[in-house]
Amino acid sequence: MRAESDSGTTRLGASKAPQPGAQVSNRRPGDGLWKARRAWPHPRASRTPGAHHLTTQTRAGGYRWHVVLLLGLMVVCSSLACAPQFVGPTTTGYFFALNVPTTFIIRGDAAELIVSVRNAQGQPVDNLPVTFQVEPGWAQSASVFPQVAYTRQGTARALFQARTTGVVHVTVRVDNATQEARITIASRPSPAGE
Repeated sequence: MRAESDSGTTRLGASKAPQPGAQVSNRRPGDGLWKARRAWPHPRASRTPGAHHLTTQTRAGGYRWHVVLLLGLMVVCSSLACAPQFVGPTTTGYFFALNVPTTFIIRGDAAELIVSVRNAQGQPVDNLPVTFQVEPGWAQSASVFPQVAYTRQGTARALFQARTTGVVHVTVRVDNATQEARITIASRPSPAGE
């Protein structure tokens, strides 16, 4: 396709169809001087160069991935912060981690204590005794049942329950190593009508 310009020269691949945003010649007949001006797609369009509607939409949506990335990183970091921390090795070469899914309970409710035990190769250890104990000052007000649980598929479980409010430290012992969890007990909220 060939198109002829105002100067009479022909360019290959040029189109004679009008294109929005293209430069248009303002040459007056018989006048050798001409000025180029920008032809805008619509009379009410912004006359500011670079302020195009599509560009504005692209920029506004361009920051969404930043927000999604930050939220994703927050989720990953918070899950890693809550992940159980393995302790060990014990005298027999085991590693274990205490996981308390709920560290805040209402008085009278129970919290599950979960201990995972692995050997040096990372395999679950079965039939190993795990001892659960509340701190001595809470012996009359809180309890763990059972106090000694044996691992099954590498996991030992016990339930913690308290009859008064406060902060309790529960200690888990595997062989000679211990790990501690802190559980907060609050009183049951009164109904809104009272």
